[in-house]
Amino acid sequence: MANTVKNSIKSRRVAILAVAGVAGGELRIVRAALESSGAHVTIVSAVLGEIKTAEGDMVKVDTSILTTASVMYDAVFVPGGAASVEAMEAEGGFIHFINEAFMHYKPFGASGEGVDLLLASDIQGIDLADPQSAPPFLRDQGVVSTRDVSDLDPFAQALIAAIMEHRHWDRREAAAVPA
Repeated sequence: MANTVKNSIKSRRVAILAVAGVAGGELRIVRAALESSGAHVTIVSAVLGEIKTAEGDMVKVDTSILTTASVMYDAVFVPGGAASVEAMEAEGGFIHFINEAFMHYKPFGASGEGVDLLLASDIQGIDLADPQSAPPFLRDQGVVSTRDVSDLDPFAQALIAAIMEHRHWDRREAAAVPA
């Protein structure tokens, strides 16, 4: 869109997909970077209330996957946490959310095991980080991914840059994704 502001993410809505067992450090670091840049972050989970992170902290859930849709958000972030990702892989609502957002050319971020949720979806034609990736993160057609969570600041800045672009019309295989 020609009139879309592309030098800021101020007022952009970002969905963070997470359930119990989410990597709390990844969620906290990336969330803080997004919010300090002006984004409105929403924690989307399987249930309302609070979820316990892998580290034992509690995170407030803003909405349930049952009562929201990807069309309500400008971008999606999936933090790691093996238990969280495993549970979301088993719930079709999260896979549908990812497929639909991808089909609408929205930016994505995934860290740690969160990359596995993208791999479990139907998105196609995107290079995603793997454990042997040499760069600290990969960015392909608006999808930013990292397996190395030792320093998430460069990843968060790359995700912010992807969100600034708003939509990623260069996504060649978006129309092939069922949603």
